[in-house]
Formats: sequence, structure tokens, C-alpha cells
Amino acid sequence: LGGAFRTKLSSAGLVYKHLGREVLAEVANACSPGVLEGNKGLLDLLYIRVYKSFMEHVDAIDNGIAVADGDLKYAVSTTLSSRVGKLNPRWNEDQSDAAGNEAFKKAVLMTGVEFVECVDNLVSSWWPARSIVEAAVENRFAVHDSGEII
Repeated sequence: LGGAFRTKLSSAGLVYKHLGREVLAEVANACSPGVLEGNKGLLDLLYIRVYKSFMEHVDAIDNGIAVADGDLKYAVSTTLSSRVGKLNPRWNEDQSDAAGNEAFKKAVLMTGVEFVECVDNLVSSWWPARSIVEAAVENRFAVHDSGEII
């Protein structure tokens, strides 16, 4: 990921590192057709934003890296990893391969939906808002000579 992050990559992070841009391009264009056309650099921005907001905590949890040094003030029990783990059969439920495979299918679906929602939020809300702010900053001297008012 270009050294922007210090978290050791898990298997999910390695897949993202090598295939993430390709997957992001498909998902971004499915969520907002044509969003990448004419927006030079957007794919690279999405790649970093999705890693930071979706993938990095998966890498950290998979590698046993705590969210903070020292005592935590509270436990976060609803991470993607914990939700996926809860899909596994309980100790007193069917432990067959079929049950495990069914849990895996549910996990893949849930993870995919959350990934698409993350990308959709970025291309449908964050990116348009960012464009408005950028335009305001570029035109700030038209508002006031100091450029300190947007």
C-alpha cells in the first residue's frame, strides 16, 4: 500500500493490495456509473480511503494488533471480523462441513455487501462533498481578499 500504513497485511490485505484497484473500479462504476471518468486520481484516493476505513482493521485484527496501546475504555464487539465469527456454528450446533460452508457463504455475502456500501458511500457522498469543498477553497479569494473565508 505504498508505505502509507504500518499495519502488517493479512491475507485479506494482500488480496486488496494486489487486486484492490481493479475491484474498486468495478464497484465504484457500478455504484455511480462513470464516476472514475475524468476524475484523475480518484481511484487512488478510493484505494487509500477504503483501506483506511474498511480493510486496515481487518488486517490488524487478523494479525492480533490491538486498537490501542494500554487499557481500552470500552470493547468494540461489532467489528467486521467479530460479525463474521458469529456466523460460525455454535459449539452445540451442527458442526458438519455443510453447516460450515453455509456459514462461509453468509460471511462472503455480508462482507461483500459491507464493502460495496463503503465504496458507495465514498463515491456517492464523500467524493461529491469533497468536490464542493475543493471548489470553495479554489474560489476563496473571490469571497474575501484574504482568502481566509470560504
